Amino acid sequence: MPVASDGVIPDGAWGNVPSGETYIAPIEGSAEGTVAITGSLPGRVLAPGEWLALRFRDGRLVKVEPEGSPAARWLDEHQIQAAKAKGDLNWSNLAEIGVGLNPKVANLTGSMLFDEKAVGTAHVALGSNTFMGGRVTSAIHCDMVTRSATVRVDGVTVIDRGHLSSAASNWQENHAQIRLEGSPLATAAQVARSGVQAAVSGDYRLQRLLRPEPGRVSTCPVGDDATAWLANSIYNLLPADNGWCGLDALAGRAKLDRKVAQHVLHVMWVYGLINARS
Repeated sequence: MPVASDGVIPDGAWGNVPSGETYIAPIEGSAEGTVAITGSLPGRVLAPGEWLALRFRDGRLVKVEPEGSPAARWLDEHQIQAAKAKGDLNWSNLAEIGVGLNPKVANLTGSMLFDEKAVGTAHVALGSNTFMGGRVTSAIHCDMVTRSATVRVDGVTVIDRGHLSSAASNWQENHAQIRLEGSPLATAAQVARSGVQAAVSGDYRLQRLLRPEPGRVSTCPVGDDATAWLANSIYNLLPADNGWCGLDALAGRAKLDRKVAQHVLHVMWVYGLINARS
């Protein structure tokens, strides 16, 4: 699940300061392609016209270009060699992909805590991803930032040359537009809570709760507003002990058409909040 560093830190939890990024751990071993770094490395801001191309295969960094350039040497000397000296075999893992969203971070400084939050930037990281829900442990977590990024997700442009361009409707599911082909909800007769933690927003929208690190809490709305409100009403009717409930009975108690209930439940299933069976 993506982690949203949105500046909202609940009582008893902690979070990044400054906030203002969204990031995710890619599925281990899956990354293919090349990323251009034009902004900063830990401890070093790239000069105008300076760049690095990072080539990934099977989720691992396999080549850095231009070889022998000052930036490539910096990355090698300050990050890669330090990891190798500790016997780290996972330093080359693509650990993170993220986008910066904080308009108050105006300049890159080489401090990744700030640079990765700069609005219009994107960043990737090498090494460990366990603190964001991944499975790879490493001696390093090396963030690297690119300016004026273009980021596309599932064919939708999220950032276009440094400018945010994605509307919420592009990523927040609406139950009325859901197709059930291939979904277990197409044939399900019973549903139950999955045991994955859920939360409710101040305006009664259901959220997927994520604890990427001990003491840290992140939330993600379960679909758009209309879907998340319906999802909350349905979720509250499901047995708290994760017991099974008939779909027809559940739709009746929620005063929803069965088809509407199916579609909302599908979104809840996508977010891992329910199980379904025929």
